[in-house]
Amino acid sequence: MTAVPNKIFISYRRDDSSATVDRIYDRLKDHFGRDPIFMDVDSIPPGYGFPGYVKSVLRQCRIALIIIGPIWLSVLSDDGPYKGQPRLADPADFVRIEVEQTLALAPVNDDGRPISDLLLMPVLVQGARMPHAEELPANLRALAERNATQIRRNPDFDHDINRLIAHINSWTATHPASAPPTLETPEPAIPAPATPKPVATQANAPAPPPPYMLLATPTTPALPPDRFPLRLAELGFTAQKRDGVAFIVPSVCAVPAGEFPMGSIKRRDPQAFNNEQPLHRVTLDAFSIARFPVTVAEYACFVEAQQRQPQKWAIQMRKLDHPVVYVSWDDAVAYAAWLAQQTGQPWRLPTEAEWEKSARWDPSTGSVRLYPWGNGFDLSCANTRESGRGGTTPVGSYPSGVSPAGAEDMAGNVWEWTHSLYMQYPYAVSDGREVDHSTGNRVLRGGSWNDNQQVARAAYRFLNRPDDLYHLTGFRLALSGSA
Repeated sequence: MTAVPNKIFISYRRDDSSATVDRIYDRLKDHFGRDPIFMDVDSIPPGYGFPGYVKSVLRQCRIALIIIGPIWLSVLSDDGPYKGQPRLADPADFVRIEVEQTLALAPVNDDGRPISDLLLMPVLVQGARMPHAEELPANLRALAERNATQIRRNPDFDHDINRLIAHINSWTATHPASAPPTLETPEPAIPAPATPKPVATQANAPAPPPPYMLLATPTTPALPPDRFPLRLAELGFTAQKRDGVAFIVPSVCAVPAGEFPMGSIKRRDPQAFNNEQPLHRVTLDAFSIARFPVTVAEYACFVEAQQRQPQKWAIQMRKLDHPVVYVSWDDAVAYAAWLAQQTGQPWRLPTEAEWEKSARWDPSTGSVRLYPWGNGFDLSCANTRESGRGGTTPVGSYPSGVSPAGAEDMAGNVWEWTHSLYMQYPYAVSDGREVDHSTGNRVLRGGSWNDNQQVARAAYRFLNRPDDLYHLTGFRLALSGSA
C-alpha cells in the first residue's frame, strides 16, 4: 500500500479564534507543507454533505486539533430554532459535528490511551480553559477528559507552537498514514436517460474532486485591522458582529467561589491607609474578571453604535490597544449593559471585593499579596510614576505583573471603576454599597501611570463621583459565574 502524507485536521470557531488559528496554520504549513492540512468549512466542495465529508477526511488524518478559544463555549446562534442559545447546543452546528466525528473516530481505552490511528488534541488559545463536562452537550462530554496543550501569546508563542509540532511528529512517526479510503459522500441520483449513453470507463471518467481542499484566503474579520489590531487578538480579544453591530469580547479569568482576607493590617503592610482596615474575611460566589482593562478598540464599537465620544477621542483612537480613559462610572455601566445586550452575557463592573480578590488572592498559598505579582514593588511589573512612562501603555505590556487569577494591568496604567459605593470596612455585599442607583461616590482601584507604588498596592482604595471624567480613569469588566 502506497504511503501518503500524514494529514492534520483543524477544527475551530471563526468568531472565537480565527486570528490565532491563522498563525497556527501558517506555522504548521511552513513545517509540514500545505497539502497535509485540512482547515475550514470553505474547504468542502459545493454540494457535498458536511457530516459525511468531514468523517471521510478525518479517516485520512492522523491528528485532529480542536482549537478552543475564550468564547468557544459561549458564542450564540444568530438565527434558527436555537437563536440566542450557545451554538454548541445546536446538533447542526459545524463545530459540534466536527468534534462529534473526531471523538467517534479517536476513542481511548480505560487507561486513557488512544486506540486508533487518529489522535485528538485539544489546543487552548488566547488564555482559554478546558471546558467542564457539564458545560458540553452529552455526546461531547468525553472531550473534557482529554489532556490539552496550549498556545500562548508572545513571547511564548514560538515555544508553544514548536512543542505542538513535536507532539505531532512524535505521533505520526509511530502511526504512519496509509492510502486514503474512498470518500463516502453519496453521488446524486441521476434519472435514467431516454437514450442510452456510454458508460464511463476508467480512461474517460472525470477526475474525482480532491479528498480535501485548503483554505485559500483568511476568514473575513468582523472588524478590519485598523479597528482591531492583531495584537489584541493575540491577547485573547475576539471581534464579532451581530445584526450589523460590531463589538469586541474580552478574554476573562475565572475566579473560584470562596472566602478571602480583604483589606490591610498595619503590622504586615506599614504603607496601609486607615480606610483599608480592618483586615476581614469576605466570601464571594464564583465570577470571572476581564484579563485587561477595556481598550480604546472595544469602546470604539460602543461609540460607533451609541454616538457618545469621550474627551480627546481622536487622540485616543490612535492608541487602540491602550485602556480607554475619560469615562465616568455612568459611562462604564452603560458600556457593560450595551455589551451584555450584544453578546447575551451578563457583563458588568466588578464589585470592590471581586476586584481585590482578582488582584491579590493566591489560592495556592491561601494568602493575599501586597501587589498582584508579590509582596515587593517591581518596576518591571507595572506602569506607575516610578516607571517614568508619562502616559498609558498598551494593555498586556507588563506580563510579569500578572495576578494569581491571571489578570493583568491591575496595578498602575489607569484607575478602574468598580460597581461599589464607597463605604467604610468591613465590606458586606448586603449593606447597600452595591445598589445600582445612587449619586454617592464609587470606588476606584489599581492606581495609574501618574501614581506611585504605595497607591498601586492591591488594597488601596480611592473614590470619585460617578459622573466624573478624568484622564487617568478607565475600567474593566466582570461576569457572574465561572467563564
